[in-house]
Amino acid sequence: MTKPTVQYNAAQGVVKLSWDGIRYSVTPINHPDSENVSNDDPVITSKVITEIDETGVFETQNSIYVPVFKV
Repeated sequence: MTKPTVQYNAAQGVVKLSWDGIRYSVTPINHPDSENVSNDDPVITSKVITEIDETGVFETQNSIYVPVFKV
């Protein structure tokens, strides 16, 4: 199964959270589950599999997140 790629608004920042593993708080732009996930407000990701790299990309259990700088 291929994970969806989700763009997130990097201009609004990324907050690293540590409980039950590592998770991030980000503001998605095009999350495919828009019925349950806001594409306007910050959300908490599922557990992080690959932490954020120098390009801003990271992978969670459910998705791959890529940064977009949107003001």
